Amino acid sequence: MRRSGPHSTARQTRRASAIGGAFRIGAISMFIGAGAFASAPAGVADVEFRRQPYFVAGNDTSVWIALVGERDGQSIVRLMYGDDVAPTVFTSPTLPDRFGELQALAATEENAVLVYADGTIEAQSFLRSEIRPVWPAVRPPMAVCGDAVGPDVYALADGESVRLARPPTTTATRPTTKGAATTQAWVTVPRGPVVLRLRHRRWDYVAALPESLRGAGRWRIAARGGRVDAYGLREGSGGIEDVRCASLLDGNWSEAQRVAPSAGSGREGSCAALWVSADPHGPLVVRAEAIGSDARTCRLQVMWRKEQTWYASEPLRDDEGELRVDPRRLAAAVGRKALHLVRRDDDGTIRVGLSALDGDRTVRWCAVRNIRNDVSLTPRPGYLEFIEAGAILFVLSLIVWSRQASLTTPVRLPPGLEIAPLWRRALGMVIDLLPACLVTLPLWIEPLSDVTWLMPRLEQELAQRFFATRTMAPTYITLTFHALYCFGWEYALGTTPGKHLLGCRVYSEAGESPGVSQLLLRSALRVAELGISLVGISSLFMMVVISRNRQRIGDAMAGTLVIHGIAPVARPVARPVGTRGAASVEDSEDEAESWREP
Repeated sequence: MRRSGPHSTARQTRRASAIGGAFRIGAISMFIGAGAFASAPAGVADVEFRRQPYFVAGNDTSVWIALVGERDGQSIVRLMYGDDVAPTVFTSPTLPDRFGELQALAATEENAVLVYADGTIEAQSFLRSEIRPVWPAVRPPMAVCGDAVGPDVYALADGESVRLARPPTTTATRPTTKGAATTQAWVTVPRGPVVLRLRHRRWDYVAALPESLRGAGRWRIAARGGRVDAYGLREGSGGIEDVRCASLLDGNWSEAQRVAPSAGSGREGSCAALWVSADPHGPLVVRAEAIGSDARTCRLQVMWRKEQTWYASEPLRDDEGELRVDPRRLAAAVGRKALHLVRRDDDGTIRVGLSALDGDRTVRWCAVRNIRNDVSLTPRPGYLEFIEAGAILFVLSLIVWSRQASLTTPVRLPPGLEIAPLWRRALGMVIDLLPACLVTLPLWIEPLSDVTWLMPRLEQELAQRFFATRTMAPTYITLTFHALYCFGWEYALGTTPGKHLLGCRVYSEAGESPGVSQLLLRSALRVAELGISLVGISSLFMMVVISRNRQRIGDAMAGTLVIHGIAPVARPVARPVGTRGAASVEDSEDEAESWREP
């Protein structure tokens, strides 16, 4: 027969306490691991983008900028993005970096199109990228552009190096054969510069450049609404000496015109650089005019065509006066129905300038805003959510199984006291969270600013993931401070300012003030319960459905309660059952008063 007595009871108590402590530590580790697994960010090394070239392209709703740099000896491309939701804000990087030597950047009505030196072509939207048919020529394109209001991409190529295959055709053979043989036919492309079009994932030949442009040394191309504007540039010792433009519409070229301002409409000097684009009214050119003999200091002038006549604006200005730029550090394009200039300052800072196409052409500069690339903008695999939910459900089941007696048995409290209602606990928690939020407020400014900019541009699932991941660090710092705050007050006074204002207090299931380990455990689990949504939902489910004493997960594992009223510092002495009369009523009142003493 097993002996029972004080010593055996103490041993059993110590053994149960050790098992419970080990279980609690394991459960806490699983909770924290589930939260970290659900929202851990991936760090990305930064890159210095201090060398040319810059690429800029735009459509009517967005503008794309590409910077080229190096990482570990490999060429790397970083994309920047701006749209109509925040016209003066450009972000980098919101998209993953790319490895490869970028040759050209274009923009269609929906995508940015990147052309690499190896012939790879990538269509990039804000959320996802897609590889398109490779460049169909041996030599790289001489110029690339996208239709700002259509899906097509246009390119200038050397016709001699182009190999365009026709769709496979079936030709009949001798009647005795069982089937037909397929032969591959090739499109006949003339020599010299030709226009190709990428439509429906297929490159097609469009037209050869007119003879008036074939003798140029370099070419530029722009497109809008199905119209293609081709420019031929002749260079001399003083820079670009002559520019001519011809437009292709419905398969026919217009007569080539010299790109020069009409008499009395503007000045014409030495041209050091040229950027071509198109606005809703027709072709548009940004011209860098050298000041004196120094081609590294230029003023900018916008030229546009209206009714077959070219006009020129006054030199562009910014807040400091007439704009002076180094064309080697500048790129320009029309996007969002405005002119966008991209330049690099001496310190390496990338700045974007915006200028209206009509009226006041003053350039307004804004620095590129840096949103860290620590969030994957691709949907999470579905199995990760099942793993996370399964781990939390397993821990919750262990808690219910090991604490089923205390969870299902109501605690007997002295007269005048009761288990705190949920609304009092929730309101008290909100009050106690305020100091932590105020202390950690500076940590929230940057993440919330990034979230405010990026979330309207994401699908709902990605927006939720971005918000959770981007705010994870400040959230856990705030909750850790909140947990320490609550532990300090509960250790000193048995309650927190929020609970005290609502008449609540922490109480042990054993009928006494909770110990240090109990308070530490219930406070530590606040971080998981408030920081991980599934844990918080599970904790609320326990309070409402499972626990008869309205215990959250932290209370169930620590063996504590939250009571409404001022809890005693020690268990009251049991009184013998007496007669029902005035003396017993007076004793009950004295007992209730003793529980209300702090």
